[in-house]
Amino acid sequence: MRYLSFMLCFISCGQFLAQANGQETINSNSNIAQPIEIEVKSISKNDTIEKQIEGLRNEQKSKIPEDGRDKAVQKRVQIQSNKVLIPESAGKKTENISDSKSEGKSIEEIEKNTLIISDFNDDAIHQVAEPSLMEDKELDLNSAFDKNQTSTSFYNVKAAASSQSAQRSPTLEQGIQMQNLVNQYKNTAPNSFEYHFYKYLSGNYNVDLIEDLRIASKLNPNSIDVQVQLAAYNFIKNDTKSLIENLKILSENKKIENEILVYAKHLLESVSPNGILLTHGFDDTYSVLYLQNVMNLRKDVKIISLDFMQSDYYKSELRKSNFMIPTKNTIDVDFFKSFCELNKSKNLHISMTFPRPYLKAISADISVQGLTMKYDYSEHNFVKSNLDFFESIGNVKEITNFSSEKAKRLSSNYLPFFLSLKKEFEIQGNMEKVLQMETIISKIRLQAGFPDSKRTYK
Repeated sequence: MRYLSFMLCFISCGQFLAQANGQETINSNSNIAQPIEIEVKSISKNDTIEKQIEGLRNEQKSKIPEDGRDKAVQKRVQIQSNKVLIPESAGKKTENISDSKSEGKSIEEIEKNTLIISDFNDDAIHQVAEPSLMEDKELDLNSAFDKNQTSTSFYNVKAAASSQSAQRSPTLEQGIQMQNLVNQYKNTAPNSFEYHFYKYLSGNYNVDLIEDLRIASKLNPNSIDVQVQLAAYNFIKNDTKSLIENLKILSENKKIENEILVYAKHLLESVSPNGILLTHGFDDTYSVLYLQNVMNLRKDVKIISLDFMQSDYYKSELRKSNFMIPTKNTIDVDFFKSFCELNKSKNLHISMTFPRPYLKAISADISVQGLTMKYDYSEHNFVKSNLDFFESIGNVKEITNFSSEKAKRLSSNYLPFFLSLKKEFEIQGNMEKVLQMETIISKIRLQAGFPDSKRTYK
């Protein structure tokens, strides 16, 4: 704990860097180096949504007889606060397209047939399936736009809910927004993949909604996003066989990267025998689950995902395993702090991917142990365990020469460990080891993309 304030400062800098580089714009607060990017382009000032719709409308008018134009003009879409609302009044669609400039908000450009979203947080949703056709044949001209806009709105809200620096549960407003968007699909395309998948996602790991996830899987069997959610469900339900199948699919499709598995292996090795590892995001949770269940590594370590604690079923299963669960329903920093305090005798280890507010809340009781923060209120010295962990890493070149951008940024989570060792070697007067640590630190910082490398650790 001697250098904990220093470490928390460092973690904060790492999170700031991710934001400054445009990485983690959705989840800038959750991992020191977990990249999040949304590949959605903004509409230019000269190509507004209003102009796009007007162009489609003019094209439609040219094909409709004069006596049928009044009816066609009445079929419109209302866009408000980046949401698509399709109100019904006397069986007709009305139009009230708000001006994005007047509201001070930009509106994303929606491609005609498909929308790609890259890796946001633990939900790890990166691709929205091609929208199903609307059943209302009279809306064929606008249906693709309506559904794409609704998909974008849902993912924007879900991403915002998943990126909060101090809370895993959606806010009340976010929950209402997601439910409204799900209801739009229920009213317009109840048999679509989007309706069933979004309904399950909006339930926040509610296992009672599993049939919707299974229907979504049948409608789009190639969806990696569905496999992510199925893996979470099967882990929560303790269905190891099905979980292994999901994890293998994620690995085969590069959703779980090989270099991230190197990091995950070191993360597991950081945990004391029979310890508990608290995880926060996709990379730390799913990668260690892969190593444990597919590769049979460190099965003595129990994985507890803070994100999955949104599920009442998951919390009830933890209670059956003699864990004390806070009564608070919202999964946030206070919930996390209470969980640690209630289970302080359980040999808890916290993944470095937790946002700074979580670590700051328990800073008096944690110390760096490998790639984790060990929750230990007894002032235990972890120098020996850290030295043993350093020896177990072996080839340091492996972690200073990552090739994928995600692994490079995630490698910054090694820095608190090497910084703590450097400080200990300075106290011992072992300058040879100090220089070795400085060399490793410099390489990792360069790899992770940190500017002004000397400022943080000198």
